[in-house]
Amino acid sequence: MPARKKQTAEERRAVPRLRVARHEAAHAVCAVKMGLYVHSCGLGAHRMMRGSAGWTKLREQRCPDPLEWAHVFLAGDAAERHFYRQSRRAFSGDDWSKARALGFRDRSLDSIALSADVFVAEHAAAIDRVAYALAGEGQLSRPALLKAIRAASRGKKGE
Repeated sequence: MPARKKQTAEERRAVPRLRVARHEAAHAVCAVKMGLYVHSCGLGAHRMMRGSAGWTKLREQRCPDPLEWAHVFLAGDAAERHFYRQSRRAFSGDDWSKARALGFRDRSLDSIALSADVFVAEHAAAIDRVAYALAGEGQLSRPALLKAIRAASRGKKGE
């Protein structure tokens, strides 16, 4: 068996950054596909969202469908399962709390989470495309987000 290549410090930092980027990209792609308006998404602290590793800023809808919002909240956790084969509640616990605050019980949330898993599997290319752009830039505006989603749907490599 060949020896495992030792990771550089930059590679070790990139893995968690990409992980957070995939999580946030899943929220953003899910919201866009459901017709919700995404202002931007980013990595690191946001002045309105203290303590977060990443953020997705959505326009508040006048009469949001709680089911759509729950899907958006749980899409990040679904990305954790899809790309890393495990949920990491350090990134997703707050998302589950937000979904519960919409009035859903755990059994309903489990069903919504399964639906989010299917969504992430179907849109993995767009999520990955957005995640790599996000990991590289640190923040994506709405036009940059939509461009990355369109590029993934065309199967384009590179920007």
